[in-house]
Amino acid sequence: MLSVAAYDDSKQVLYLRFRNTGHVYRYVEFTAADNQAFLSAESKGRLPSAITSATSVWPGSTPPDFLP
Repeated sequence: MLSVAAYDDSKQVLYLRFRNTGHVYRYVEFTAADNQAFLSAESKGRLPSAITSATSVWPGSTPPDFLP
């Protein structure tokens, strides 16, 4: 289950933090249109097809400053 989602428009990166593990995943080349589709999705737990694979994970380390 997601606890936080943040989008960096200038870098086209979506960050997702998962509640059960606290892990933050980073998805690159994630366009503004992809982000709108994500935000409009009925269920954030079912990620849209635009999100195909995680490029990075930061378990137990510090995610970007703008993530609460």
